[in-house]
Order: sequence, then structure tokens, then C-alpha cells
Amino acid sequence: MNREQTYKVSERITLKRGDFFKVRGGPYYIGEDGKRQSMAVRGLVVFMYHCKKEDDEWIEAWSVSESAYVVLSLNPNRESIIPGSFFPEPYWVKGGVSKARQEKLIQKAGGKKMLPAARGRRGGISSPKKPQKVSAPSTLPGIESGKEIMKEVFSG
Repeated sequence: MNREQTYKVSERITLKRGDFFKVRGGPYYIGEDGKRQSMAVRGLVVFMYHCKKEDDEWIEAWSVSESAYVVLSLNPNRESIIPGSFFPEPYWVKGGVSKARQEKLIQKAGGKKMLPAARGRRGGISSPKKPQKVSAPSTLPGIESGKEIMKEVFSG
């Protein structure tokens, strides 16, 4: 898999990690009543990575309005996993947001950067450092310890 921190939208526009942009298109669902329901990400998103693997191509981003990590498929030939009702249309990058507008958005957010903090060696969001220890009751009805359970299991 090829994962890059830049994406060339056009001759004039190149997105870099942390840049704001808008998208159009995206997947939709057609219900039994025939109504088309968008399942696409809307609003501003923050560019994180552009990824490519064989024929698949997508953008990993942070949705500002939903405060969530999103994956935006750019592949126009993607097949539906639910034929006849779900249509995985590709996203199209509508355009970047000017640096002045980006600064205003960051100020509006209290001066915080919009991307989640990257942790861990590979740059991803890591799990908690130590798993919490869960204690089981020391005795179960009729069984004194785990050793007795093992004896019962393997004695038969």
C-alpha cells in the first residue's frame, strides 16, 4: 500500500496533511420507497493521507463537522456490496480552503489543530498503554478454583 501525505487534485491545487477541503459525491442508498438517501460525508474535512493499493484509491481525513475519522473512496469502479440498493459512488475533491479561512477555523476551534494527535511508532492512534485487569470471582458455585475446572475438563 502506498500512503502519501500529499494529494495532487489538479495542476493548481495540491493538498498537504492538515489542509482543509470540501468534497462532493459519495455513496448513497435507495430505499424501498425509491428515495435516494446520501451516506456521504458533508462539510469541511482535514486531509491526512492519500492511499493507493492496486486499483483502489482513497483519502483518509478528519471530518470537522462530525469529529470523526473518515475514509473517502476515490475509486469510480468500486462494486456494491449490496447490489440494487447501495451505490458506492466516488468522492470528488471540490477544492481546498484558503489559508486565511483555515486560520479562522483554527481560531474558532480555540486555537486547536483539527487533526487528532498522532501517537505510537507508526503514527496511528494507539490503544491504551496497559489493559485494565478484570478480576473474576475467586470461587464459583460448586467449583473452588481454575485448577479444578481444568481437572474436570481433561479428566473425562
